[in-house]
Amino acid sequence: MADAVVDIPVDLIDPDPQNPRGELSDDDVRVREFAEQLSEHKTIYQPLRVLKAANRYRIVIGERRWRAARLAGLEHVPVIIEENLSDLAVREEQLAEMAQQSEVPKFRQYEVWADFVSRLTDSGMSRKEAIAKVAKVVGKSERNIAGVIGTGYVQAPKALKALVEAGEIGPSVVGLLNGTGIADDDRVKLAQKIGSHIFKTTGTTIQSELMPRIRLGDDIANRLIHDPLFSLDDARRADEGRALARRDDERREKLKRAKERESERPRTMGEISFEIEGDLVLLTAKLRSLNELNLVEHLRLQLLKPGLLLFNEQWEMFKQQIPDGFLEREVPMLRKGDE
Repeated sequence: MADAVVDIPVDLIDPDPQNPRGELSDDDVRVREFAEQLSEHKTIYQPLRVLKAANRYRIVIGERRWRAARLAGLEHVPVIIEENLSDLAVREEQLAEMAQQSEVPKFRQYEVWADFVSRLTDSGMSRKEAIAKVAKVVGKSERNIAGVIGTGYVQAPKALKALVEAGEIGPSVVGLLNGTGIADDDRVKLAQKIGSHIFKTTGTTIQSELMPRIRLGDDIANRLIHDPLFSLDDARRADEGRALARRDDERREKLKRAKERESERPRTMGEISFEIEGDLVLLTAKLRSLNELNLVEHLRLQLLKPGLLLFNEQWEMFKQQIPDGFLEREVPMLRKGDE
């Protein structure tokens, strides 16, 4: 049996202040357009659905038609009076109506989905069943519903929701940007960079790389948030540079420790002999250059005197400790020069 349609005075009807769609006014564009049509045709073909409330009626579905009728000067509107309709049933009908209204902002729809799932679970329904119920009412997939309401989207700051509404980011990005200790303003800045493709990311990249990198809280994380042109590629290069510098520091430290250990080890006489040989070779090369270029006479010999005296003193002591016959046998010119 079809629902009975009756005409009731528009003045006895009130809008539902709890309508999940949100507040509607007489200035709404669609209300004005419909009012103009009604002024000409005076007929509402689709009845409102209302609930009896004492001596008045509360709108379940059709507030825009009711407002247009008042503006057009209609005294009565056709209605179907709902009997024994629970609050959940009212919300379900309003949810289905809202799903057909493309002008309702996406973020508002998402909030209503989450609210209705919460109401259903509070009534004893499992979360899975509640999601399936909402999906059926609004004509979306269960995955779509679960993806929106399970990401923290409803609790997100308005600026993030505005980016979703503008189509710059998807609702799932909002959930991926959720993180302990990350300020709302910082999440918005990250979302803006994702929306402008500074961060060329997938959902996996955000979850596995971007957010862990942000949570480090270092200067690179700070640039990822606040520098509008600093990308993940830039962060990777900065990390690689730091890793190279760190490895270089580690190598330097190892070399330093090795040298320290080497300096602490007693040197052998063979090692000392090699050092002296090197010093003699270096001194010989300098003397050869001076001799070949005839520069000796130009030296400031007085400056060399103290060093020459000390060298001669140590040389005499050195010779006295050399085994007898070594100089005559191995370097006779030194012995000959002493005689």
